[in-house]
Formats: sequence, C-alpha cells, structure tokens
Amino acid sequence: MGLTTKDLKRGDVVFQLNSDQIADHVAIVTRIDGKDCYITHAVGAPHNAVVETLLKADHDDDAYQICRHKDPVLAEAAAAQATQWCKYRIPYDDKRFELIMRLEDSKEFCHPKFGRQKLLDYAKNHYQPNFFRAIKYAARRDMAATRPQTMTKRGLICSSFVALVYQVAELKPFVKTCDELNLTWVSDKYASRELLSQLPLPEAYVSYQEKLNSSKEYDVVKQEDKFLHASTPTWLPSFVAYSSSQPIDAFLKNFTSCFPLDSKIVTPAILQLHAEQASEQWENLGVIELEMRRFSLEERQAYRELVQENIFKAKVIQEELAKRCESDSPVLTGEGSPLSLNLSLGKY
Repeated sequence: MGLTTKDLKRGDVVFQLNSDQIADHVAIVTRIDGKDCYITHAVGAPHNAVVETLLKADHDDDAYQICRHKDPVLAEAAAAQATQWCKYRIPYDDKRFELIMRLEDSKEFCHPKFGRQKLLDYAKNHYQPNFFRAIKYAARRDMAATRPQTMTKRGLICSSFVALVYQVAELKPFVKTCDELNLTWVSDKYASRELLSQLPLPEAYVSYQEKLNSSKEYDVVKQEDKFLHASTPTWLPSFVAYSSSQPIDAFLKNFTSCFPLDSKIVTPAILQLHAEQASEQWENLGVIELEMRRFSLEERQAYRELVQENIFKAKVIQEELAKRCESDSPVLTGEGSPLSLNLSLGKY
C-alpha cells in the first residue's frame, strides 16, 4: 500500500510533479479532516491568491511528492503561519512569477541536466545577503505578508509562500511583530531614506538595501519595473523588529535555516531539490496515491459560497489594514521607540 492522505500531517510540503518528476507547483498541508487533506498555496486563475483547497487528483496522471520536516514543532508552526496568511487572500504575483521564469530561461540556468542545481546554488548564495527579507516577513506574521490589494497588486507565488512560512516560523523567537512594536508596517523598499542615512546600519543591510531598489538586484536578469512611488508613505526598516540579544551580523553568520534560499527567486523545482538533498532536515515520503474526486452540484455550490465568504472577510481586513497604512506616522526616534531600544542594545 502506497502513501495516502491518511498518512499526511500538517506542515507536510506537497510538490506537484510534471512528466519528468520535477515539481512545477508546491503547497503546504494545513488541515486534515477525516480522509480529506487540505493544502494552502498561492495559485493563479481563477483565485489569483493564497487559498486553501482540497488535495485531490484532477487527472489520472497527476502525481504529488510529499516531503516532511523532521521537526514536528516547526512543521506545525509553518502550517499555522500558512493558515494565518491565507485569511488575507494575499495576491498571486504575476511579476514575481515572470522573474523566476526569466531566471530559469536564462543561459546560466536553462541547461536541462545542470540548470536546476545551478539555480539552487544561486538561490542559496542570495539567501544570506537578502536575509532581511525573511526578517521583514517575520515581523508581518500576524498580518498580511504583503501590502493590501487596495495599495498594491504585489504578492507571492507558490514557492515563495511555502519557503516563507517555514522561514518565518524559524525566526519567530528572534523577531517581534509589528503589533508588538506598535507599528502598522515595516518595509525596506519604502523605509525612510532620511532615517537610514542617520543610522549606523549593519553592513549586511547596507548591501541589501542598495540592491533592493536596483534593476540589477540579480545579476542574471534585469528588472525594468524597479521604481519608488514618491507618494508612498515611508515606514521603519525590517531590522527594527529583530529582537535577539546577539548582534545581527553575528546572528546572520550562525543561523541555520531549513530553507536557506532567497524566497524571492525560489521555484518549486529547487525547493524540491533542496528538500531531497537536505536529508538531515527533510524526509522524502515519496509519491502519494490520490483518487479522482467528483462533486455534486450541491457540494460545488457550497464551495462557491465558502469562497465568496472568504473573499468578503479578506476584503474587510485588507481595507482596515490599508487605512492604517495610509494614515500611519510612526515614531521613528525617541525614548522607548523600537529604534532607540535596539540601538541601546548595540544590535546594529
């Protein structure tokens, strides 16, 4: 008897395989209801958002590979994070998908035999220089991962989403949330330039900040859509949320992640390859056997109503967050501010 949905647990990573047994989509198990297993993932049309759906086979030749993290506490925390962000229906990011497609098609990574390993190495090499990206999302773990749809159409893709829920779960003990800091939002791309110019910034952050707003953030492809909106509010940078007593540069050198990959450029295929190679952290459970499911008209109607209800709830909380962001005037300095507390501890 092969692997079935009854064997799955929250936090398991589900890779949808193509005919070459390479992942072209990825999700995380977030709910088990009897024999039914539900996954949360960022998907395109018709949802164009992060959603929870039933894990099922749509075609006879559908194949799904399951990888499980060996720390059940971390896996459960990652599943909980996925459920939390799902409430906001974070948009599916077509521009980010286009970026990774351009990377995969570039001459450096398009080789059918060696390209995937090279892209995995590239994402690993960009993990530590872009570590503040993970800190930023960890600070946003109790709210939307990206700005509300009323303010931007940017969001996540499936592989970024799965990588981030695990990275955020790992960083939770070391990063405070925006609410804990009494802040509406943190941002590096839209951080106050005046404030940054006055701070003794971590060396790693200086390099990260410079590349973040550059069209040459990644040397392999050029991003022509890189620009700042002059009218956009400015917020505190991500590192104000860092709460470890260890200086941040030292922390960066010593921290080990289960997905040590730059979440902006990960693909399902390289997440799969990393999980297969990192056997000290990940267990490859193999390919799951899924049955074809057919739903009655009543079941389909109930599902459509549930989707509409979730869309309405997400719209309400997104509009509330958007209002807070638009009216936000954070206290940048002064006694008791997040910035002054971290400076007093010598964290930068």
